Amino acid sequence: MSEAAELLLLKEKLDEIKRNRWVTHISVVVLVVIAAIVLNLDFVMGFVFVVAFGGVLSAVVDFYYNREKEKIVQQIKGVATANRCPKCKMPIPSGDFAFCPFCGASLRSGVASSTG
Repeated sequence: MSEAAELLLLKEKLDEIKRNRWVTHISVVVLVVIAAIVLNLDFVMGFVFVVAFGGVLSAVVDFYYNREKEKIVQQIKGVATANRCPKCKMPIPSGDFAFCPFCGASLRSGVASSTG
């Protein structure tokens, strides 16, 4: 898979995580409000219940989705920096190169650069 295609796929996964997060937040609020109604809480206690319990569940949802988002961001960083010259940042063509074809910098640790 090309770098551009892989980045596009990871961006779509990131967008999906964002969509799922909002759907989950809305679902949590609806379920907490329904629970307050079923428990027959008066207005003040119902409000406190929704804010407190909804806040805790929202924090759990945020924690989970932020972890998932961070995994995707790390993958994007890995793809974006993979197979690039450490000096000029140009993409390295497929193959086993010891030196960057653009600037001549060493692509292997411990090998001297040809551009001195």
